[in-house]
Amino acid sequence: MEKALYFASAIKNNSTPVLRFRVQTQEINCLISKKDQLLVEGKESQIQNIQYIIELTPNPDPLVEELGHEWLIVGFERVGIFQQLV
Repeated sequence: MEKALYFASAIKNNSTPVLRFRVQTQEINCLISKKDQLLVEGKESQIQNIQYIIELTPNPDPLVEELGHEWLIVGFERVGIFQQLV
């Protein structure tokens, strides 16, 4: 299956770069209650293709030793859910 790659960049506030990625995942839609272990939504065989848009920018106060990187997530949005037949 061919996957579309999406990447964009921009400069916000005339100085801060923002990198924007679209990520596609496959997730099982099966939510189970922690309280009573009953099925709340979906089922074990319901697979969804989900797309997220993630925006990153350099962190003005990076915690590299704690996090291992200098990036800050400034946007995270689910933009598409597609049911997949199994």
